[in-house]
Amino acid sequence: MRRLALLLSLALLSLAFAPAPLPRRQARARDTLEVSRLVGAWRISGRNAGISHVVITPTQWTFGKPGRITYDLRVHHDKQPAEFDLMRVGQKEPYGRGIIKREGDTIRIAYKWSNGRPARFDEPGNIVMTLERE
Repeated sequence: MRRLALLLSLALLSLAFAPAPLPRRQARARDTLEVSRLVGAWRISGRNAGISHVVITPTQWTFGKPGRITYDLRVHHDKQPAEFDLMRVGQKEPYGRGIIKREGDTIRIAYKWSNGRPARFDEPGNIVMTLERE
């Protein structure tokens, strides 16, 4: 009986010194996807259909530099993963729908020119781009 009590005490004592879980990484302000933090010129890593730059304003997304193809922009930064819509200028319905992720001065996007929105970046049929702030 004494041996059982001793083993039980040792088992409970070992739990008292278990390591605490690591704290979750807090999103830094520079990782936010609020449109005001995305405004500026971005370089596309690699070549994508001959387009090498994206320019983002508070209301528009332009492929090419200077402006080649411009779309109205709507970002849903409060969703997980964050979503964005590209509408033909002046239209209300999205022409392209995508997801967006940011880490500092790098943005990764995946989108489709259809009614569907990608659920993941590695989904077949997505157009995927990595953008780096200029």
